[in-house]
Amino acid sequence: MLWIVLLSSILLVAGLLLVVRSRQRRPVVLPEAQPMRATLERRLREGRGFDL
Repeated sequence: MLWIVLLSSILLVAGLLLVVRSRQRRPVVLPEAQPMRATLERRLREGRGFDL
């Protein structure tokens, strides 16, 4: 009986850690992608296309 409680608590903690990590990772990705999109839009307006 005790090992069932231990196993479920370990799984619960691991799931919470994964949720916290994924929530912390998502806001970091968007600001990095924003300048890239801005430079691509500028290059498209200038007519250079996707020559990086």
